[in-house]
Amino acid sequence: MPDKIFSKKLENITDLPPGTSWNSHKGWAEYEKNYLTKKVPVRKLIIYLSAAAAALFIGIFYLLHFQHYHDMNQVTNETDKIMEFVLPDGNKVWLNRYSSLEYPAHLDKNHNELSVTGEVYFEIRNLQIPSYEIMAHNAVILAEHPGEFNIRARTQEDCVSITVKSGALKIKEVSSTEGLALLVTEGNYCSVHKSQNLVYASSNRNENFLSWKTGNLTFNSLPVATVTDILAEYYNTTIEITDKSLAYCLFTGTFSDQSIDAVMNKLQTDLSVIVRNAGDKITISGKGCL
Repeated sequence: MPDKIFSKKLENITDLPPGTSWNSHKGWAEYEKNYLTKKVPVRKLIIYLSAAAAALFIGIFYLLHFQHYHDMNQVTNETDKIMEFVLPDGNKVWLNRYSSLEYPAHLDKNHNELSVTGEVYFEIRNLQIPSYEIMAHNAVILAEHPGEFNIRARTQEDCVSITVKSGALKIKEVSSTEGLALLVTEGNYCSVHKSQNLVYASSNRNENFLSWKTGNLTFNSLPVATVTDILAEYYNTTIEITDKSLAYCLFTGTFSDQSIDAVMNKLQTDLSVIVRNAGDKITISGKGCL
């Protein structure tokens, strides 16, 4: 059948040399030489290109899929004001000044690891996953139920402090054996020592652990030395007691979003001390109360 087709095509060509005719053996040999031998590499090339494209697509898909679930975002508060931030699942965190939070860009359905530095307050209301695992230096905090808690992880301090306002947390030191976690419940406090790798828990006696977030300061018969330590951190200033006997005087007062001058005025009136505010440093002097 193909021979007839080629013979007929030759008969329709009028300018061929005399004696030209279709030779089936030679014709097919030339056809295979010029066409079939060229098609084989093209087909192979197409196959190779298709395989390479498929491999590239799979690689890109895997890379994007891997990054989708493993990318970490970071939020940092480098200001003197409190920063409120909402996680992708709707839970809230507050960052004290010079604090940071690192969290997964896409929260996993089973387990999520976060890390904090500085001081961060968590309010977990919508727990869609079995647990949050929060790293703070060498402390590992596991939140498996809704609750609120404060993590203080200052680089210059010896311990990481965790205070539970509501709910319960499991807390352990990072090098501890799996399963050896301390359960810390509402109203309690936990300290994880950095160099000694110790975990210690007790009831929370610090009424001002959230003053940085709430703006409220409460002093119930506290020594002036303790009061000035709290005020120095809260107002980010330096306070010096020039007469050491004043350090043991007891002070009581409650303040809400008030200036440091208002606090010092009450301290001066109640304890009959002399307060001088030089702007960069406050000095307290007097006879003492012993």
